[in-house]
Amino acid sequence: MSQPEFQASFFDLHPAGDVFVATISCKQLTEEENLEQMSQELLSLIDVFNCRKLVVSLERVTFVTSAALGRLITLHRRLHRKEGRMILAAASGGVADVLRLSRLQDYFSMAADVQSGVTQLQAT
Repeated sequence: MSQPEFQASFFDLHPAGDVFVATISCKQLTEEENLEQMSQELLSLIDVFNCRKLVVSLERVTFVTSAALGRLITLHRRLHRKEGRMILAAASGGVADVLRLSRLQDYFSMAADVQSGVTQLQAT
């Protein structure tokens, strides 16, 4: 997946061996931030670039809507159907609270930080 033509507007992408780390660059994941485009960029990692191990870093995100969580669920399901794995990493503050209150911390694989997520995926 080292194709240089992949360009993302909503996250920074960094390889870590066979694991890719997508650090969301928006502070707020809301409908106003064009979630559809962000979702398409993330899904293209799976469908076009054949990514199977993905850490989504939420370290810069301070607010999420239910629509944003729905996009992450869609991404998780797509990876799962293609026998891949995704870990959400570095969720804190209000984002961690929303994930906990919606019980999504049980649905998603979670990691305290990006390196922990990468380590978990490299072990599989």
